[in-house]
Amino acid sequence: MKFEVSDVKSFKTIIDGLSVLVDECGFEFGTEKVEVNALDKSHTTFMSVELDKYYFDEYDCPAPFLAIVDTQQLNKIMKRCKNDDRLICETDSMNMILTFKGDSDRTFSLRLIDNEYESPKPPMIDYPVTISIPSGLFNDTLGDLKILSDVIKIRVDEDYIRFDGEGQFGDAEIKYIHGENIQDYIESSFSIEKLTEIMKVKDFSETLTLSLGNDIPIHIKSELVTRDARLTFMLAPRIIND
Repeated sequence: MKFEVSDVKSFKTIIDGLSVLVDECGFEFGTEKVEVNALDKSHTTFMSVELDKYYFDEYDCPAPFLAIVDTQQLNKIMKRCKNDDRLICETDSMNMILTFKGDSDRTFSLRLIDNEYESPKPPMIDYPVTISIPSGLFNDTLGDLKILSDVIKIRVDEDYIRFDGEGQFGDAEIKYIHGENIQDYIESSFSIEKLTEIMKVKDFSETLTLSLGNDIPIHIKSELVTRDARLTFMLAPRIIND
């Protein structure tokens, strides 16, 4: 397997997001795309990565190949890659070999993990509400609410999506006109800390798609404008007993 990519910034964002959730994960290299599925230790946050072969400048994978890596070590290596470098990645039976081509050529060999591996799968959920929201706005909302609370309540009605936070020293509300044709009223609560971890990938795309229902996992999708690379997350709700 070999690929080359010049959009190093987005690839670094992907690896950074994975490293927050899991210590190791499997890159499933197929003939047409790369897939990664990761589930954190608490089984509350799921992350999926799909990179079509057109995302890469060059992509060659004659047969499916699974590469299990230490995400922490891979993230450390990728942080040494400059955004204007060109990344070349190859695998052999024992290593993932990453070369950064820029002012100099730097090559790192990361040992593959020889473990049995079963890719986690997300639950299939039919969501009644889907809303697009600017990534920066959602990230700022989490920053505002976590001043006073560790839980965010998300409420959706015909006109607004509202974000509420309540704590010992006060409360806050942020509301946003969603512009969608929504007939349902939706309310769910989530950990601000967990959503903040997910928003490590906020720079991947300017827009997020939030899918919501009453007291079910939130589904967050981030996709490049070229539509050849996408990240999805699912986070379990916090059930609040009145």
